[in-house]
Amino acid sequence: MPEDQIDKTPIDEPTPPESELVADQSLPAIPLPDVVVLPQMVVPIHLESWALVRAIEVAMLADKRVLLVPRRTDEELVPSDWTGRIGVIATVEDSRSSRRGGHRVVVRGVERAEVISVVHEEPYIRVAYQARPDANVDSPEVREMMH
Repeated sequence: MPEDQIDKTPIDEPTPPESELVADQSLPAIPLPDVVVLPQMVVPIHLESWALVRAIEVAMLADKRVLLVPRRTDEELVPSDWTGRIGVIATVEDSRSSRRGGHRVVVRGVERAEVISVVHEEPYIRVAYQARPDANVDSPEVREMMH
């Protein structure tokens, strides 16, 4: 093989750290006080903020997906501090006005995701994310424990 056709890329070239990966995906985000939604869970959520209702409306017009980011009630977490937080991508199953005011939404958790950056905060929060799927635990040992 001629020398100019040899690939000179080092075989052991390190991959970039996860912090340098570019997130090409973004979703409307909903902060959830005192609630954790896991993949496959179906959870009703009551929204009172106009910005959160707007995020749901935007999701419903697109692919019905939002990123749910858990937080403690006493935590004053501004969206710019969300980088590195793990949340869950969820699909909006139902969305309607609530009789007690606000908006009632039913979501279904799909998969975990990490917030990479905040795209914008107004008129609703939108974040760039990177999916963090659960490890596949399908092995003979696991199947044996399940029976």
